[in-house]
Amino acid sequence: MGLLEGKVAIVTGASKGIGRVMSLRFAREGARVVCAARSADLVKETAAQVSAAGARPSRWWATPPSKRTCAASSPRASRPSGRSTSS
Repeated sequence: MGLLEGKVAIVTGASKGIGRVMSLRFAREGARVVCAARSADLVKETAAQVSAAGARPSRWWATPPSKRTCAASSPRASRPSGRSTSS
């Protein structure tokens, strides 16, 4: 069991660099990872790597990112795991 088992991690900038690395790290620790980025193609690559690490990823991208689109993604991020965003 990982340190983040049963948790949801939302990673912005998950398409490359440290965002991709952190997405993979969180997945290895047991978190359900939401990969958020502006590049749909690159975030799909990250999500595939997260899946290979054993986690169930969600992909989400927005162009341009805004407070409204980020806030709207939070409830959707936790819905499949059965967890409330308020917990």
